[in-house]
Amino acid sequence: MSSLQKSGETKIEGSGMKFGADGHKEVSNRPEKMSHKEIPVNRQMEAQFKGKISHNKNELTNVRQKKSDIVEGVVKNDFTLSNEKKLDNTRDFHYVGDKEFGNELKKRDTSISEKEINLIRGFHDGKDNQSFVKDHGDTYVTSIHEKLHQKSKSELSTRLNEGITEHFAKERAGLFGDLKNIDKHGKEIPKPESDYKHDVEIVKKIEATVGKDALNAAYFDGKSDVLNGNIDKRLGKGSYNRITDALEKKDYNRASKLLDRQYRG
Repeated sequence: MSSLQKSGETKIEGSGMKFGADGHKEVSNRPEKMSHKEIPVNRQMEAQFKGKISHNKNELTNVRQKKSDIVEGVVKNDFTLSNEKKLDNTRDFHYVGDKEFGNELKKRDTSISEKEINLIRGFHDGKDNQSFVKDHGDTYVTSIHEKLHQKSKSELSTRLNEGITEHFAKERAGLFGDLKNIDKHGKEIPKPESDYKHDVEIVKKIEATVGKDALNAAYFDGKSDVLNGNIDKRLGKGSYNRITDALEKKDYNRASKLLDRQYRG
């Protein structure tokens, strides 16, 4: 069993659970679909994803369910999912308080410390396809990130998988504009920098090299050979393995240089 890192992403061997210190980790049958074009960008929605928590239990449950519905609808409508991933996972997606969040993590990793739990804002357990998000602060990007883990068939290496997940999440979150987090004094609370920032930069270069279709095939259909083949065809045999190896070692400079070779004359 791997131990948690303060930055980066950890996979618990045998469970498929993924979570990161930046706040990310990675069934009812509702026929109605919700797309980002149909969901109004208004103060009510902004308040929901800024984590304004009600002390009324029924109201809190309703708000959390609505947020889960929104996230499910956005991902189902804005991404091309495989048929088995089109099932409604809203009941497998949980907004919870800090105590319940910590308890769920401890069930899955008995060695995790309280300090490590405090650093994590969301996680996905691939073993039972359950996602949990701490319901405070700006939860929208984290929510999309963990929902994408539920809908993905990716068998990619850890850092590449997380980089694609975060890239897609931030792209889709951006459609709503920037949901600012304001404290009780009316001042904006700075958002923490994603631990996957550099992975996302590499993913963007990969996308520019081989196109989004290859990323989609690998991430949503589990066809990593398509991505592998396209990168090797463009950059030379073995390039995919060298790039993913550099990512796993967090050698972003090397990964970037490998991708930049296509621009050298």
